[in-house]
Amino acid sequence: PLLSSADVSWALHRAPESGSLPVVVTRAGAAQKLDIKLTPGWRAKSDISRRVATWPMRGMAVGGLILVDLSDAERAQKGLGPEKMAFFVKGLGQYGKHAAAKNAGFMKEDVVVEFDGRKERMTEGALLGHLLQNRKLGERVRATVLRGDQRKEFTLPMQ
Repeated sequence: PLLSSADVSWALHRAPESGSLPVVVTRAGAAQKLDIKLTPGWRAKSDISRRVATWPMRGMAVGGLILVDLSDAERAQKGLGPEKMAFFVKGLGQYGKHAAAKNAGFMKEDVVVEFDGRKERMTEGALLGHLLQNRKLGERVRATVLRGDQRKEFTLPMQ
C-alpha cells in the first residue's frame, strides 16, 4: 500500500524503463485495476526542479545555477526559436561548489542557449539528469550564454 509520496517514489524508482506498471486503486470501497503506461525515457521527462533534493544536484551539474525556461513570448523578444534551449539564469549560488558558475563568469539574467552540446528545449530537470547521467566528476562542460547582444562561452566542472 502507498501511504505517502515517499512510497510512490520508491515504487517508481523500481519501475521498468518502459512498459506498464500495474496499480490497484480503491475508490468508494471498490478495488479498481489500472495500468500506467511507461513510455521509453519517461524518467528523463519529469521536472525535478522544484524538489528540495535538486539543490545539491545544481551544485554538482551546473555549478549552482537556477535556470528557468523562457516563455515563447520572451524567446520571440530575444529572437530565439521555441524549439531551442533558452534558460534564464534566475539565480546562482555564492559559496562552495554552488559558486562554480559564478566563478566561471555566469551572471544573473544571462540566457543559456547551449549546455554540453545540447541546444534543444528541455526542462531544467532534464538538463540536470543529462549531465549527472552522462558526465563524470572532474569533467568540464561548456555552456554558451547570451548576455545582452553578446554570446559568451564558459566552462564548468562536474563536481
